[in-house]
Amino acid sequence: MIDEALWHDPEAYYTGPVDADVSAHPDPFSAAAAIFAFTTEAQTSNRDAMRQRWPEYRGKVPADLARIIIDENEARRSQCS
Repeated sequence: MIDEALWHDPEAYYTGPVDADVSAHPDPFSAAAAIFAFTTEAQTSNRDAMRQRWPEYRGKVPADLARIIIDENEARRSQCS
């Protein structure tokens, strides 16, 4: 769930995952699309499900970024419980 007041606050700093630099990737648009798809899918999946899907994203989504995305999603879920 997005906190819209925080999202629109120009004084608020982004505290989410650090963006990946895909500028050196052979197809940066494909890599950016893969990161977006991974992030979207991770929001409705757990770590085990994303591990099974990892071969599809390997080489497109940096492994460290994938870990951060999953960790952030799990932290949000535990706060909502």
